Formats: sequence, structure tokens, C-alpha cells
Amino acid sequence: MTKKIINIWEGTYPLIIYTFVVSFVFGILMNYTPMDKLGSLAVEAVAKLICIFCMLYFYHKAPRRQARAKHKVKDGILILVTAVCFSVAFNNIISLTPLKAWSGSYTEVENMIYSASLFWQILSAGILAPILEEIVFRGILFGNYRAAIGTWPAIIASSVIFGLMHYNLVQFVYALILGVYFAYLLEKTGEIWTCMLGHIVANLSGVVLTNLGITNWMFSDVTICLISGIATLVTGVVIMVKWKKV
Repeated sequence: MTKKIINIWEGTYPLIIYTFVVSFVFGILMNYTPMDKLGSLAVEAVAKLICIFCMLYFYHKAPRRQARAKHKVKDGILILVTAVCFSVAFNNIISLTPLKAWSGSYTEVENMIYSASLFWQILSAGILAPILEEIVFRGILFGNYRAAIGTWPAIIASSVIFGLMHYNLVQFVYALILGVYFAYLLEKTGEIWTCMLGHIVANLSGVVLTNLGITNWMFSDVTICLISGIATLVTGVVIMVKWKKV
């Protein structure tokens, strides 16, 4: 019991440090350096980069399972496809619900991201955020919780916390669902790069597709949006089920 409590504590307290470091560095750079002229997303990118190096210390202390990825190229391709499928599916499905109307803070986050240049959107939201969050929520939190309470309770608990740490209803639902997917990738392969890749692809697909307007046709009609959401969701699930048997 004592060991389990220690594991839960060692998975939880780095979240406090993670939140503090990102907020502290962001505040310093925005208020006391010329970086504020680049915009909040650029400053956030630097804060996340600094925090990545801080969190690596806790990541290397966390319990990890032996790497089990058999076919890294094949695994990478499957992750690319399923991440895009799930990103499109859940964005479509959530857009059909009143969640956005109920979450004013999400609109603020969305405006902050998409008002920045594409470079900072890709670097901050598309690359650095996924790397940092996978180290924290899957590498540290999930790794320690799994050692304490078992695989699936740890997947659910870490995903709920991951969703809550986004501080708005829309991203809570989206992050919770994708958090289960990311944790499963780590559990199946035992390698942190797999959930990082899935997270990067999911975020980048959202950024790129939104900026280029490639998926606008999906939102032109409720029926089209629903069908395309279900189709991409089913495609992703089928691939994951077949991959599970490999």
C-alpha cells in the first residue's frame, strides 16, 4: 500500500511543477522581455520548451515497461492514419454538440492559437505541446499510476486529469478521449515516441486542416459532418482493432 501511495504521489506532484514552470516562464517572458511582441503563442512555445527539459528529470524516474514495438515503420504509419482519423472524427462530432456554446474559455484559446502565425501554431500547438504533454501525462502520470492501480484504471485516471488540465469543456472532452488513445499507444508499444507521434499528428492535422480549409466542406451540412465524423471514427477503430492482433 505504501508503494502504491508513493507511485500516485510521484505521478501527481510533477503536475504542480509543470503548471508552475510554464506559467512562471510565460509570465516572465511576457512582462519583462521584448518577446511579448511576438505574441502569446510564441512565448508559450519557449515556456514549453524550457519545461520539457525540467520534466525529463521526472520522466526518467517514472516506472516504464519494456519496449515492445515490433515493426516501427508499420507502427508509425498506423499511428499517422489513426491519429488523423480520431482528430477529424472527434472535432466533427463535438462541433455538432452545444459544448462550444457552453465553453466561452475555449473560444479564447481558439482565438489565441489561430490568430498567431502558422509557424508558431505548428511549433507551439503542433509540436512542443504534444511532446511536453506526453512526457507529463503519459510518461510520468500514467507510468506511476499504472504501477499503483493497474493499466486501465491508470489510463482512465490519467486521461481525465489530462482533460481537466485543459481548463475548458470542449478540450476536456476532446483531450479525455484522445488521452485514452495516447495512453493505449504507450501501453501497447512501451515507447514514448508512439504517443508523442500520435499527439503531434492529431494536433498538426487540426492546425493544418483549419488553416487550409481542407475540411470546411464537412461542416457545410449537419448530415455531412455527422457521416464524415462517424466514418473517420469507425476507420480509426477498425485499424486499432486489427493492430491489436499484430
